Amino acid sequence: MGTCLVRWAFWVALWLLVAVAPPARAAARASVISDPPLGLSEASAPTPAPLPSITPLPLPSDVEPPAGRENVVVSIEVSGAITQQTEQLFAAALEVAETRRAQALLLVLDTPGGLLEATRAIVQKILDAPIPVITLVYPAGARAASAGLFVTLASHVAAMHPTSHIGAAHPVAAFGRDIEGSMGEKVLNDTAAWARSLAQARGRDGTWAEKAVRESVSATASEALERRVIDLLAADASAALGAADGRVVSVRDHPWRVTTRGAEIVRVDPTARQRLYIALGNPVLVYLLLIVGALGLFIELTSPGLIAPGVIGVLAMATVFGLQVLPMNGVGLLLLGVAALSFIAEVYVTSFGLLAIAGLTCLTIGSYLLFDVPGSSLRLAPSVIWATVLAVLSIGAGFAYKLVQIRRQGASSGPETWLGRDARVTVAIPAGGLGRVFFDGSLWNATSPVALERERLCRVARVEGLLLHVLPVTSDVRASAPAAPRGSV
Repeated sequence: MGTCLVRWAFWVALWLLVAVAPPARAAARASVISDPPLGLSEASAPTPAPLPSITPLPLPSDVEPPAGRENVVVSIEVSGAITQQTEQLFAAALEVAETRRAQALLLVLDTPGGLLEATRAIVQKILDAPIPVITLVYPAGARAASAGLFVTLASHVAAMHPTSHIGAAHPVAAFGRDIEGSMGEKVLNDTAAWARSLAQARGRDGTWAEKAVRESVSATASEALERRVIDLLAADASAALGAADGRVVSVRDHPWRVTTRGAEIVRVDPTARQRLYIALGNPVLVYLLLIVGALGLFIELTSPGLIAPGVIGVLAMATVFGLQVLPMNGVGLLLLGVAALSFIAEVYVTSFGLLAIAGLTCLTIGSYLLFDVPGSSLRLAPSVIWATVLAVLSIGAGFAYKLVQIRRQGASSGPETWLGRDARVTVAIPAGGLGRVFFDGSLWNATSPVALERERLCRVARVEGLLLHVLPVTSDVRASAPAAPRGSV
């Protein structure tokens, strides 16, 4: 028991080491912009007066294509949440574009949102880019929601697939509510002003961009084109580059004629490390790693000595928290930890299932709160949460069923299972004296309160070390007794 408690304390301490410290560092940078929950269409704070209109400087139409540039376009794809790794990938693509003396940078975008810090950094890089940045919301059904709206608005040329959509950038607090009080007004006004200024700087509809933040409105590709939120529709990258060719845009406050028709496309792929971080930007994967980690620790703590489940559990936890990409809700993490401890305690404490019920309740609520961070656009789908809860419930029910079966069956080996079984007397046993019996394939010393002659059938009544206490069988059916080996005495 002492060894079990030591192992249990070791794994819990190791889990707390990797789980508690990194989130404290990540909390400082967990500022994001987001989609609102379904049904939320207006901000609770009063809508302030519209910002003044900004008219971009007129651009001449007779601009010559830039000299010294190759007929090359550098392309990157951003699919999923916008994180710091997305920013690093974008910066690397800009470096490649300058090295190749490219005509433009093509950003193929499909995102539900992301981190505000990373989004601002990407937008600043676009505004200060030495070449035009063409953003294409692609493939079919793609979206430029939340953080993707700001990236698209900042681009020199904005294109969308005809079936894609854009918008829904209202900042929200935990549980999907509006950020309340004066802080909510500050965040809302700041985000709305940012969207409007980006749109107007590119000659786009700043009023609609502001409504996308204040009222969380969205638009289809055709609606966005009609409202001058984007510049063109394109079925693929080649069509977007062809349609963008010849447009005059402002690059670092200087006119630039886009020359992209027939250009060679140089694709910049993320590194292995960036792929790992990008994958960890998927809340479903992070959630599954947490569940696998907790399950591994549970198996190790309830079955000490297996080692492998404990190592897998700690590695999964270390991957999530040591390389934390997504901000997570502290209360949600705490509830998941309480759920894990409740399941472990259920094995050692007789609670008649109350601890298991408490664990399932904490697991469900904690799963809903896990990524419910103020301003976060990333959420777990209810189907994922309930599938996980049902899987844990099924595993727990199967575990409990096996325990009940084992307890009902009692011992399956050892002296306890010998009681009541038949043996054959090979050396006569005097009353209260010693003799020998053939039992379970071998010869045993035996004693009996009554005399038993040789070849008599008897039954084991008690086991005392290597001595069997036997009693005579009233109906001595010799055919049912085990046969003694030849030559025994």
